[in-house]
Amino acid sequence: MKDEDVRHLSQLEGEELLKKQHEILLSKYKIMRSNMYRIHKAPIRFALKRIYLNLIKRG
Repeated sequence: MKDEDVRHLSQLEGEELLKKQHEILLSKYKIMRSNMYRIHKAPIRFALKRIYLNLIKRG
C-alpha cells in the first residue's frame, strides 16, 4: 500500500474507513483470484475465498 493511501485512510472515519478497507481487500482478492485462474488450481482458489470471507467477518 502506498503512503498516500495510508494518509487518506487516517483521515477517514467509521463507516467510510470500513468501506475503504473493504475496497482494498476486494481488489487484493480479485488480483489473487485472477492469478489462481491462470494457474488452474481450484483448491487454492477455494482456500483464498475462505480466507477472504474470514477477513470480511472480522471487519
